[in-house]
Amino acid sequence: MPYTSPSADGNYKTDPYGEQSAFNTSQYTGEQFFYGQVNFLYNQQLSGWI
Repeated sequence: MPYTSPSADGNYKTDPYGEQSAFNTSQYTGEQFFYGQVNFLYNQQLSGWI
């Protein structure tokens, strides 16, 4: 999942996992896994959540 880097220095992040984990934990409190799912049937969206 994309995330906003708190450092905002514009440099390439070689190990972004710590920053991403901190961002997701602050955005989605109480969650352990961060992912989304969309169900399609014949090019029509049936349901979805992120």
